[in-house]
Amino acid sequence: MRVKGRSKALLILVPLLFVLITPVAASEEGTTYVVKAGDSLYAIGLSFHVQWQSIADANNIPPPYTIYPGQSLKVPSPACSDPKSSATYAVQRGDYLSSIGRKLGVEWQGIAEANCIAAPYLIYPGQVLVIPSGESGQGSS
Repeated sequence: MRVKGRSKALLILVPLLFVLITPVAASEEGTTYVVKAGDSLYAIGLSFHVQWQSIADANNIPPPYTIYPGQSLKVPSPACSDPKSSATYAVQRGDYLSSIGRKLGVEWQGIAEANCIAAPYLIYPGQVLVIPSGESGQGSS
């Protein structure tokens, strides 16, 4: 019973992490981010479209990859986004890269590569994806 209660709390807290993540300064080399309570490298990486391992490497953070509130992190710029593409797609509940690719007439692997998404190719509702072919779908900007 306790596990279920904790699971419910996580389901409520995890989306809040994305709301609380805000950059402090940006440059061509990346962004500086100040860690808040409850942050993780994974959540920060998702927010900035960067692999969490890249953030750990940029900040010389060894396993077990512990970060602390108030810590300043260098967040590298996504290296795999296509700067020529201005098309985007906002992920909807139930979307998969393959379904987005079919909907937009784009190879899902191209979408994954343009957005630095590696196996297991996880995406989340509200995430804005760059569409490499220049086509866009619902939620584009």
